[in-house]
Amino acid sequence: MFTEGFSVSGTSLGLMRPGERGVVSRFKAVDAAIAQQLTEMGLAPGMPITVKQRFPECIVETGMNHFTLSEPMIRSIYVRLARH
Repeated sequence: MFTEGFSVSGTSLGLMRPGERGVVSRFKAVDAAIAQQLTEMGLAPGMPITVKQRFPECIVETGMNHFTLSEPMIRSIYVRLARH
């Protein structure tokens, strides 16, 4: 069914390192308020995302926007990793 070399990898945003990029695949449905905050910020499944910085704050880039995310936000975002 799949061709050789085909793979899809996903992870929690919290496990990604600076410089890694991918596409938001889903929000973990633990806290509807956090999912709502992320949506209001403009983050949504299908959006490309790049981790710019992890410490002292987590900063991500989506398009031309940069966001500082709280730990609960970071834990709720799952990403399909982009392969270079």
